[in-house]
Amino acid sequence: MGGVGAGAVTAVAVVIGLAFLTMGVGMPFLTIRRARQATGALRQGLTAEGRVLDTYVTHRQDRASERHVIIGFRAADGREYRIEDSGNRPRVVGDHVPVRYLPDRPDLAVPADTSVGALAGVSVMVCVFGGVFAVAGLVVLLLGLTGVLLVDSVPDPSLSDPSLP
Repeated sequence: MGGVGAGAVTAVAVVIGLAFLTMGVGMPFLTIRRARQATGALRQGLTAEGRVLDTYVTHRQDRASERHVIIGFRAADGREYRIEDSGNRPRVVGDHVPVRYLPDRPDLAVPADTSVGALAGVSVMVCVFGGVFAVAGLVVLLLGLTGVLLVDSVPDPSLSDPSLP
């Protein structure tokens, strides 16, 4: 009966370790990829005149609020696109906001006033947190796989003493 509990502990440790390891590697990868796309658009992209279509605020459970700005623009091919501005610049509905985009990915446009330095700063911060997640996941994964977390290491007294039920 002790083996079932030990196997469950090992399985949970492996799943948690893999989840943290995946997040620790995935978050920085996706963030850096998006920052590179945004930087490419800012440096080499086409310019279009955008307009703020909507602004709204969401509230998280920790009472922090996050402001969202939706910007619409027409790309050179005549199609309409909407992007969300995650910057902290104050914008109101109707404001004109130049956007920059790569011709093959207008859906990844960024406001032209986006700071490349801010993109780099966010990328570094996410990489640090991702590294912490990855190391924590690796430790939990290795502990689970090597059996350090196994409850089988403590002998079951009912197996050695026949008088116990």
